[in-house]
Amino acid sequence: MPAPKAACSGHLRFTPPPRVGECGAPSQLNTVETTCAHTRDQLCYRLTMSPTIWPVGWKALGQWGEDVARIEPLAGGVANDVWSVSVNGHLAVARLGSRSDADLAWETELLQHLDREGLTVPVPIPTRDGRLFADGLVVMSYVEGGRPATEADWRRVADILRQLHRLTQGWPQRPGWRSSTDLLHAETGTKIDLRAMPPEGVARCRAAWRGSSDVRHASSTATPTALPTSA
Repeated sequence: MPAPKAACSGHLRFTPPPRVGECGAPSQLNTVETTCAHTRDQLCYRLTMSPTIWPVGWKALGQWGEDVARIEPLAGGVANDVWSVSVNGHLAVARLGSRSDADLAWETELLQHLDREGLTVPVPIPTRDGRLFADGLVVMSYVEGGRPATEADWRRVADILRQLHRLTQGWPQRPGWRSSTDLLHAETGTKIDLRAMPPEGVARCRAAWRGSSDVRHASSTATPTALPTSA
């Protein structure tokens, strides 16, 4: 859809020509309603179209509401199809992939846990019937951010990682994935194949993993009197 030359605060309504669907036949496109508004200092378009023209897999997005709409694809990932979306008039992010239900349940429950504990994370948005994912699709709140640029930024990154480790102590391993402790002895795990690495590289990785495992074990078995009294 061509963008207007200037931002508008009103409501545009028009019916575009038919689009060609994936099968090659014209797809019927409902009248498109476009609301122009400044979001994140950019012009944001909200499109409402018939779910019958959504690409394969994205029909599940309709389970988040009648007015839900994809806005634009988001770059940066390699394993999933990720878009910014509009849900109930709010900007959100939708991710479509091939992960199992057990994997998605683990991820969405972990995000809810971290959110309850006060960590800033994308929070899963439930479907109309209360599910946190549907047919490989997860919709999450949009979180503004950027790359660390200063020393202070990197200190914040380190602080957040420490919080993350503290809040996930005892959390079960992701279903179907191996932990670094498992890989001290196993050669393969999910997307990792240590056999493809030079032996010296494997040895260095395992030394680092073993050190991390030793630190976690010491922390979990230490008594209060053995811990430092001040930070």
